[in-house]
Amino acid sequence: MRLARANSACDQTNPAITALAAAGELDLLQLDYPWPAPSACSVAFLEQLRTLHKHFFLEPKGRLITNAGGGNVVSCVEALGGYLRDHGDSAMPITAVRGENLLPRLSELTAAGIEFTDEATGDSLLAIEEPLLAAQVELGAGPLATAWEEGSRMIVAGCYDPAAPFVAAAKSTFQLAWDDYDALASVAVVAHAVRLVPAIAVILAPDEVTLELAAQERLEAERISQRLQELAASYGIPPNADVASDVSSLALRPSGFGGLNVTGVRGREPAGSWRVKFTYAAGLVVDSPQTVQRWSHVPRDAVDVSVDTRPAAEWL
Repeated sequence: MRLARANSACDQTNPAITALAAAGELDLLQLDYPWPAPSACSVAFLEQLRTLHKHFFLEPKGRLITNAGGGNVVSCVEALGGYLRDHGDSAMPITAVRGENLLPRLSELTAAGIEFTDEATGDSLLAIEEPLLAAQVELGAGPLATAWEEGSRMIVAGCYDPAAPFVAAAKSTFQLAWDDYDALASVAVVAHAVRLVPAIAVILAPDEVTLELAAQERLEAERISQRLQELAASYGIPPNADVASDVSSLALRPSGFGGLNVTGVRGREPAGSWRVKFTYAAGLVVDSPQTVQRWSHVPRDAVDVSVDTRPAAEWL
């Protein structure tokens, strides 16, 4: 299977994403949007979809996972359903993954004894005086894998762990167990690697993970490995989601056609919590709030996630 990941802007489309989808014969395209977006569903997401529509029509195996739902996943999926209906794809199964928005539940969770403390300082995040705009959980791969296995072609969430879409795709395709930590860790690390260099992740088997690089990056294995290890030392890969990854023995070895085989990654059981991104207002500019983000954690079993997969027309 072939997986790619791209950063997206809330206010404009990216021609490079269209080219990536057209040339990559992708099984998964992950579109990551920043928060806060100017609206619940980025206008640019639907505009970007116009450029990708041909790809998804011609490549029935292709799937899309995105966090374009922002603060209102259902509104985004309803808009997506309307677009697909208007373009002849009313039967396409699409999914809303809800539950990552903790802002309405903070009082309930704190009353249950959950403390939201800054992972860097240990200070209470609920005592900060700046207006709190959002509290979103970086969801793990489980809900995304459920939607994948239900046959969804387009999965919309509000926030997820950066590696979760890749892990969900690999877990579902190769029927990996959640405790197959080495395989999950290799996929998670590759999900981070494709953010460092222009590359497509190619997963032929749980133990055969490759980076397919652009021509100018083919001789950069040592640099990529170093950057991944620096990232792991600073933040962890991934910090708290489906697997804890150890890249101390990571090796990137040349494969055929200019790719790099990813070996030496080891995985272990993840923490029993998911990260929560708290976003505070730090000043206002016209139509563009200045924000600051802090991180905390929440027990996974305290997050009430729902996965709702329906044909596009049924979202209208």
